[in-house]
Amino acid sequence: MKKLFLLVMVLTLISCAEPNYREDKKIVIRKVPRVILKLTLSAGANFDFDKSVLLNKDIPKLNEFIDQIKELEGTLIIIGHTDTNGSYEYNDKLSMRRARAIENYMEERLDFDKYQLEVVGKGEREPIYKLEKSIPEMAANRRVEITFIETNN
Repeated sequence: MKKLFLLVMVLTLISCAEPNYREDKKIVIRKVPRVILKLTLSAGANFDFDKSVLLNKDIPKLNEFIDQIKELEGTLIIIGHTDTNGSYEYNDKLSMRRARAIENYMEERLDFDKYQLEVVGKGEREPIYKLEKSIPEMAANRRVEITFIETNN
């Protein structure tokens, strides 16, 4: 009985196997972009409530980010966010002002010809805390996210 069972198992495995399995598979190697660095600047550290002026105390973190990408080429994505205070329209404008403040600071220190740039204000649409229950949660939602993606030439 065991021999019959083994024979059935072997035949089943053989019948399921594809002929020339390895020859049919093609390996495609291609260069893909890779994220070099992502930096989130939170409002509690970099923006006062209802403001879009970058504060001096956190500029070193942004400068470190700039130093890491200034010799590279790629895509730079700057996204501003707000908390839920204010109307949707107002928060969209405030988040864009915050993103533009970072863009302006970086533009003074980088050769923007080396980058594809995307600057977006998302207002309150992508919060870290959906139901803000405290001042620290509100501050966490007020942020700018910067992502650099290197293009492989």
